[in-house]
Amino acid sequence: MRLTDRGTDGVRGGKPRRQRSEGRSRVSAASIVASSKIRERFPQTLVLAALLMACRDFKGMPVAVVGTGRDAGAGSAGSGEGGMLPSGGASGGSPVAAAASGGAAPPSAGTGTGGGGSGGIQGMDASGGVKTSVGGELAASPTFGGFSGSYGLGSGQASGGNGSVGSGGRPGSGGAAPLSAGSGGTGSGGAGADPCANNGGCDLNATCQSQASGTRTCTCKSGYSGDGLACADNNECLVGNGGCDHNATCTNTTGGRLCACAAGYIGDGMSCAPVPPPVDSGAGGSGGQAAVTVSDIAGIPNQFSETMASSYFLVPCYATLVQDCSTIPTGMVCGNQNAPFEQQGWTQTEVFRIGGQTGSSYGITLNVNGIVGAKYYAGGTRDGGDTIVTNAQDPGGSDTFYRGGSPVPVEHYGIYKMTVKDAAGTEVNHYYLNSFPQTTVAYENHQTFPIHFAKTIVVPGGGTVEYFIGSSNCRMINNCGPGIYTGTCTASRNIPGEPNFVVPTMYMGGAVQSLNLVNGASQPFHAQIIHVTVTAVSKL
Repeated sequence: MRLTDRGTDGVRGGKPRRQRSEGRSRVSAASIVASSKIRERFPQTLVLAALLMACRDFKGMPVAVVGTGRDAGAGSAGSGEGGMLPSGGASGGSPVAAAASGGAAPPSAGTGTGGGGSGGIQGMDASGGVKTSVGGELAASPTFGGFSGSYGLGSGQASGGNGSVGSGGRPGSGGAAPLSAGSGGTGSGGAGADPCANNGGCDLNATCQSQASGTRTCTCKSGYSGDGLACADNNECLVGNGGCDHNATCTNTTGGRLCACAAGYIGDGMSCAPVPPPVDSGAGGSGGQAAVTVSDIAGIPNQFSETMASSYFLVPCYATLVQDCSTIPTGMVCGNQNAPFEQQGWTQTEVFRIGGQTGSSYGITLNVNGIVGAKYYAGGTRDGGDTIVTNAQDPGGSDTFYRGGSPVPVEHYGIYKMTVKDAAGTEVNHYYLNSFPQTTVAYENHQTFPIHFAKTIVVPGGGTVEYFIGSSNCRMINNCGPGIYTGTCTASRNIPGEPNFVVPTMYMGGAVQSLNLVNGASQPFHAQIIHVTVTAVSKL
């Protein structure tokens, strides 16, 4: 008997002979072809497979598959499912093998791009498929190629598109060209949830860091200890006096510590020197060097006839703009936008000369009171610690002194800076006066705060102290009371700690009345104000 492929699925052939004691094949080609699901999915390949299976029990009958080819088809949709195609066709047999070369080459299976398939179904392979011998006899114990692999349903969230159209395989010599098995699609898993959302369950005083594995780690912030899920405040003062001078008192704060020189010493707490005793003439003596006074060191008038002994940071209010005051007159452009952040927008500088002897150092104690907007700084040390301020709107004021560092350039809130320089103009130290910690509480948020603190700083004789104010968008939050201001300004506040304070009528050579168009030279001042008073000095 000869079987020949008549194109798509036609079959032509005669009645098979009975072979010795062997029975007829029990496999019905029609029963296989009748399966609609198989016919629809693999219309040609399984028809051939069914016919070959029908003849598997016959021996001595030469069999050949005449390949007529088929059109190239589209690949499987990219769901990670390979095509059910044989990886090797039946080898050409005698005596009609030559007829197989005229068919079009069959396509390769399309490759899906779906979600992570483990490999498509592989059809009959060359080693396990129907075999024929050169002499025309069927090979012994022919078997149907097993299915290997599984439908690769991907784990990715997005399904792939259609696979590329398969390309024709190389025609076999005397048989239908082999079809290569479809490969499973590959896909990537969808993006998972951020393990550090809401700080990842870490302690409020810990930092959450996402890991490549999809997990997270919790690390306690500086000044705290623990496993990150629970962080406790460290008492820095228990070790080495917290880094304070041995003549200073260390006071533990939440997340930090404060250093203050002991009685009889002067300095910033990190470095303290004995307060020099005053030198007088003595009874009947020839006289000696008099003790330095506030007037000697901080009482030298500048170009505006103002002295550091009683000095100011005044922010003008040329116009009210909802919660803000404009720091520039109406119609003026807010410039310097390409400058470094601290120098952008509106800036104002006033310089005070320090008295005393060049080459000598002096400790000056400052009393600072004011109403200001908050600003975040980094790279230095905040005397009040880096944790949430318990009562930032305390009418008595907060310690907002910051040593070194620079402003964080994330918002337009105002900068208040004090820079100390030596007689040659070289910076010795700088400080910021309106620092609030960058925590889960938003302090840079359309509100002003009372501030009050006393600090001792070291200045060089013959040097200078420079007051600087900056606002990158030429606006400052108006003095409108506690809380976030969004409406009518009805709760303006006087500066804390000085019930008898009087706003100066002149500032940097101009009339304060013309700077504050809300209420002129009177309290409560608009927009913001700081008053600095030098209360004590000493030679170090």
